[in-house]
Amino acid sequence: MVEGDGRRRSAWNRTGSSLYATSSRQSLTASACLMRLRDNVMKTDDVGSKEVGGRTKSKREDPGSLDTDEGENKVRKSYNLADATRMTGSKTELDPNDVPAWRTKMCQNRMSILEGEKHKLELKKRLVTAEIERKTALRNRAAEDLSGKMKEVEYVETQIKEFRNMLQDREKVVAEHTAAQKEAVLADTREIGMMMRSAQSARERNVSTFAAFDLAERTRRNHEATRTQTLNIRSLFSSIAAEKISNGITMRHERKKNMETIEALNKAELARLQGLNETVKREQELSAKRLKEKIDLTQRKRTEEYLANRTAQFNEFKKAAMVTSDMQDKAAKIVEELRETFEDFLQNTRDLERKLRKI
Repeated sequence: MVEGDGRRRSAWNRTGSSLYATSSRQSLTASACLMRLRDNVMKTDDVGSKEVGGRTKSKREDPGSLDTDEGENKVRKSYNLADATRMTGSKTELDPNDVPAWRTKMCQNRMSILEGEKHKLELKKRLVTAEIERKTALRNRAAEDLSGKMKEVEYVETQIKEFRNMLQDREKVVAEHTAAQKEAVLADTREIGMMMRSAQSARERNVSTFAAFDLAERTRRNHEATRTQTLNIRSLFSSIAAEKISNGITMRHERKKNMETIEALNKAELARLQGLNETVKREQELSAKRLKEKIDLTQRKRTEEYLANRTAQFNEFKKAAMVTSDMQDKAAKIVEELRETFEDFLQNTRDLERKLRKI
């Protein structure tokens, strides 16, 4: 990390120092600048002339321009200082021999280009920050959906517990009802037996004078009635036992069916949640990978374009005119600010990449 920063600083220092490094033949003095400007004017002002042999001279070039683009964005040598900064104003012609005006114009063009690069870097930083915020919002939304599903599972478990408690209460009620019916039947049986015995005693006391066949007939009828009542009581007990067994079997079947249904629902919900979680993880990894590749490609392209454009513009600027001392200080400050901004952008990009890897 330190070696990479050192190499970048040394590259920036070499690039910046190339602005002021001149040879003995191309010294940035007023006389040398004036001679070069006059030479360029003599080369470019005879547009349309032809040499011997029918060949046309090369296209006229503007020695005072730092912008290499063609068309409306090209700064022509005769425009005022507002041309390079896209400001409004009258397009007055500059005197080719006015060295300070050309110096000021070159500095103004350079400052405008540096400000544009600074604006592009700030715009790229805002776009990357917005993308990170969007990915974070998607992750938070997925976490909220997962918490909602967990709440639904807790609600289903609560309903299962309530259903189990309800089944236990119903079993208790059935047992109590069966015991009450049994006690009632036993009490009725005892009461009937007591009533029958008392009636039998009374009849026996009242019919002591009757004939033997009448007594035998009455005894037979009483025996038949007793046997019938006994059979009825036994059938009642057997029906109660059968109903109890049937109710128990039905309750066990219902309980088993409910448990199977609940288990199937839990398994299906768990599988769905796991699939959703895997999908979210894959989407996050793919998005992070694509964003990292895009950031790396854009960063390399911007760095290459920036170094190429800056080197070409520094060389052109060195060949074109001399910059006054105060303009040199301003240009050096702007270059240093742009370098620091570019380094901050690189550091922020690495921080964002680390955050994306963590996500």
